[in-house]
Amino acid sequence: MDEIKARILLDQIKPIHLNDKDMIDAINLAIQALNKQIPRIPIMKSWNPALCPSCNKELSECIGDGYYKHWYGLKVCECGQKLKWED
Repeated sequence: MDEIKARILLDQIKPIHLNDKDMIDAINLAIQALNKQIPRIPIMKSWNPALCPSCNKELSECIGDGYYKHWYGLKVCECGQKLKWED
């Protein structure tokens, strides 16, 4: 089973446990963790640093002339989000 299928199954069982706040919290936490295991493309806008799609942490460094050097070798952000630099 992959992360996407597991997330879908967790979303499907959520309504069954609507009266159990602890169970809903546990399911939501599991969904958040699974979402970070699915590689996502960093947010990149021209003339700005690349940002993590989960926590908005900068994934670039300014090289002093208005340009940013993106950390293409970085595969995982500090927040745990897996990164996919190319589409």
